Amino acid sequence: MEYLDDLNNFEKEIINRYSCKISREDAKKIKIKEILEKEGKYFEGIYEKFKDTFNKIPEKFCNQFECESIEKHELKNEDSLSYVLNDNEKNGNKEGLHLAAIYYNFINIQNDFLDNILFNLKLHHELGYLSQEIQNEIYIQDANKNEIVSLNLISNIFKDFEQIINVYSNRDIFDINNNEINYFNYKKTIFNYDKIESELGKTILQNKRKFKENQKYFTFMYEEFRQNNSEILFLYIKSYPQKNINEINESLKNRIIKFIIDNKKEYKDLLSSMKILIFYLHNKSFKKTDKIYESVITKLPNQIVLSNSCKDLFKENNEITLEELIVVYEYIELQCFDIIIENLSDYYKKKIDEENVQKYKNLIDNLKQKYPNINISIGKSIRKFISRYICGKRLDNEFHKDTILFQLLEERSDLWDKNFFESNDFSNIMEFLKNNIKITQDYCYEFYLLMDCKEKLEVRKELLEEKIYSVANTVNNESEEEENYEQYI
Repeated sequence: MEYLDDLNNFEKEIINRYSCKISREDAKKIKIKEILEKEGKYFEGIYEKFKDTFNKIPEKFCNQFECESIEKHELKNEDSLSYVLNDNEKNGNKEGLHLAAIYYNFINIQNDFLDNILFNLKLHHELGYLSQEIQNEIYIQDANKNEIVSLNLISNIFKDFEQIINVYSNRDIFDINNNEINYFNYKKTIFNYDKIESELGKTILQNKRKFKENQKYFTFMYEEFRQNNSEILFLYIKSYPQKNINEINESLKNRIIKFIIDNKKEYKDLLSSMKILIFYLHNKSFKKTDKIYESVITKLPNQIVLSNSCKDLFKENNEITLEELIVVYEYIELQCFDIIIENLSDYYKKKIDEENVQKYKNLIDNLKQKYPNINISIGKSIRKFISRYICGKRLDNEFHKDTILFQLLEERSDLWDKNFFESNDFSNIMEFLKNNIKITQDYCYEFYLLMDCKEKLEVRKELLEEKIYSVANTVNNESEEEENYEQYI
């Protein structure tokens, strides 16, 4: 277990720097040595400790992950970055599974040790208080040095275990009744087992915690809301109920759209930073009316790193609040859809045969007679489903492969316009689609194209002109302010 601290120090650092910012495919292409050249001496120092530790761990502690057998790997700087990113992907080359196997075995070692002690510990008159602390489980990656089981003595009173035994033991040579020394018992020692046990317990078990069975895995770009993170958007919206898009100021929406369109080269960074922001905020206790730039971005902890383009977006539009964040996110998500499709597995791009294509078109056309924009609503929901829950090159997800696509879409409120989702018509339409279009998720992209919903962000120039006119009327004749105005224009 002494190896765990060096593993965690590096893993925390690489998660802070690269989580949500690098795709699974890119991680396989980039070499560790390329990252070391870029990141500097501190990063290189904790990596070297990580590498030494990784390679020292005996094979029996790194050759099994759940039911998966793995061969021990000797880590080298020429290896791909994916070898140092903790990952439970069992298909493909399994690079990140080597680290997951080490953590998997360490979880079992610590938990087995503590479980064997816990029952008796609860009944112990001096150490019972430690049992509750031990059962307060944490992720193994979050464990600090004091929370990891160790038989190395850490005490302000005793220098080693032998001293504990010496303090709480004595030779059985005194005959108290006769006030004499009994030399026949000279080699016999009386041990105060209760005291020795108490001191050992305080020394070894203080601050120790059991580990959760689940690990923290590296979050690759495009896979942020998959697996254990699929509820993050729901939790964010629950914490900060969102405005309907029609409730947001038109001028603000227009400026946001213009910023996004003008920063086309920054789309990937914008998208990943928005997801990092949502992850950070979903379990915090801000007010929904708090302004994001002023209340959040200027006060972010050091480990939360957003792109400059993301910070600029909220700085230039500093009136955006937490109850408007999802609208901003969805604008960016829409603009990134072409990039997202490039990173979508071919499994989800299966073709629909011509006969069914015509059949589905006819069904949607019939629906459009009563609901003229139903193809747009369906197309948008499928686009969001792809972008959030199945994007990336990883095939396994939380959805059963045989589940009807429209059943999956029906269950997720974040994929639909709020008014439509809460309307009486929604369940009737979904029932009709589930009964008549029985395609599964592997055909979702093809059906999205079939909907031909033609979503596009556009800037309304007349609203921009209003903003410029308003700014122009506030500019005085001072040269510095004139220069600022010219830059604004």
